[in-house]
Amino acid sequence: MTQKITMLSTLIILATLVALTGPWISMQVTQLIPAIPSIWLLLALTIMSAFLYLRTFIWLILLKARDEVRDSLWGTLVVVVVFTTLSGMAWSLFFLSMWWE
Repeated sequence: MTQKITMLSTLIILATLVALTGPWISMQVTQLIPAIPSIWLLLALTIMSAFLYLRTFIWLILLKARDEVRDSLWGTLVVVVVFTTLSGMAWSLFFLSMWWE
């Protein structure tokens, strides 16, 4: 179970890093390769972080369905994943809407 919790934590951290650093990454790549519009790169990074958050949540539900996680730990994990997902996606969507022309 420790390995699965570690993988879940890795997924949520990776999704959060992509969501929070998406604007910076898209600006840096656009400066290196001007042919790539930064808005499209930011859109791709936002979709990627949403996919990673969704994957984390689905995996958490599957762990509960297979009874591989205790109820008390599962409740804590759901709160952490939902709070992190809402915060990260709000940040990404805010920047995406501000950059959209």
